[in-house]
Amino acid sequence: MGLRGFLAQLRQRRDVDAPVEAVGEAVAERMAQAYEAAEANDYESALAIWGPLAHQGITRAQNNIGKCFSDGLGVDRDSALALRWLTLAAEGCDVAICGRGTDNVEKAVDELKALGVRACGVAADVTAPGEVERFVDESISALGGADLLVANVGGTSGKTFRTLTVSDWIKTFEMNLFHAVRAIHAVAPSMEQRGGGSIVTIASISGWRPGPRSQYGTAKAAEIFLSGSLAWELAPQRIRVNTV
Repeated sequence: MGLRGFLAQLRQRRDVDAPVEAVGEAVAERMAQAYEAAEANDYESALAIWGPLAHQGITRAQNNIGKCFSDGLGVDRDSALALRWLTLAAEGCDVAICGRGTDNVEKAVDELKALGVRACGVAADVTAPGEVERFVDESISALGGADLLVANVGGTSGKTFRTLTVSDWIKTFEMNLFHAVRAIHAVAPSMEQRGGGSIVTIASISGWRPGPRSQYGTAKAAEIFLSGSLAWELAPQRIRVNTV
């Protein structure tokens, strides 16, 4: 599924799930405009319309449409982030992505290449030992270097604290924290050689506002702290580190 298919499902889901009440009439109208632009194969306009909306944090709408888009782009869970890849490509950036499903990754690469840039896709489970490093190495080899890294994997294992096992805690930290640690560690040398770069980790409000599922919030808090600490440590190499 490309951007056109995604926006078509967005419009369909708007009719079914009625997110107008959740996001407001003006935003819903802009969603429709993005759909209509994509229907006319004007992807540049569709992205220009959608980009500011994604920045506004349309939570319910993103939850409704997230999976239909990630299935097409091989990017887990976050439709707004998947749109960022298309936005980067539309602006001329070469892009490397990874996901667990080979078919989804291949579709994503085709979508990115259609925008006239080089794209690299790697099927990998970034919670498995060595997979993040393999993705980074293959991406750098294919594209010639790395200027930007987005560490966006997230999730949780287990439910309430009293039912959690040590394995649940480890799996949750692997998904949310350690994949970012490995990715940053692997990509930093290339960024330093190129004179700098930018790293973004995708955290959560759960990382600073306690709530249910302590394992998830604790892991996200660690990811936020990691970004803050590395922002200081990597600054001399002109590598920015931020968390969203």
